[in-house]
Amino acid sequence: MKTTICIPFLLILSMICPPSHGQGNAPTTEGIDLFGSEELLQMTLSFDMREFVRTKNQSEYMDARLTVKISESDSVSQDIKLKARGFMRLSYCSFPPIMLKFSNDSGPERIQKKGTMKLVTHCTKSAVFQDYLFKEYLTYKMFNLLTPYSFKTRLVRINYVDSNKPDNAFTAYGFLIENEDKLAERNKAVVINLTNITQKQMIPSDMARVAVFNYLLLGL
Repeated sequence: MKTTICIPFLLILSMICPPSHGQGNAPTTEGIDLFGSEELLQMTLSFDMREFVRTKNQSEYMDARLTVKISESDSVSQDIKLKARGFMRLSYCSFPPIMLKFSNDSGPERIQKKGTMKLVTHCTKSAVFQDYLFKEYLTYKMFNLLTPYSFKTRLVRINYVDSNKPDNAFTAYGFLIENEDKLAERNKAVVINLTNITQKQMIPSDMARVAVFNYLLLGL
């Protein structure tokens, strides 16, 4: 199926994500700094896609293998776990967002140390949803310009491989979202897992920034 992309998105993305020569830093026992570059990252994610879609409403992780291209001639792979995530998109999308789970059980070189990372996917193979994905990615980038208390992201081009039916492989854009613990660490903050916080407990200037930014998005 022919894919179309809105021309303004191509122009903006070409400035944010320059042509990729080196994909990232060399892997170490600490992993790859996936958010240390704005270059488009090339990845391959192999797993049982039929089972993933069939059980997307369940909360169990499944086996997968992730490969990240770090240069024109080199890549690094790691066995990971993944599961579908989200709320509305979990039930709406034919290919929902993904939670990637890393462990320290790999060899001396790894993509990431123990922890999780969100992957935003294309939702469906329709071209319009690809444009939605680019809009969402650019929204994160815009908020990065306003405050360090914002998640870093990395645009990725993913080759999805069905581990049981390799011929069903396809390629789509997505983007990675920084783990909240990493966000807290670089801002010398802590993550508070509470659901009953009110605006009275918020910093007024931060709340005002979010409100104005949300208002700005309504006009885009």
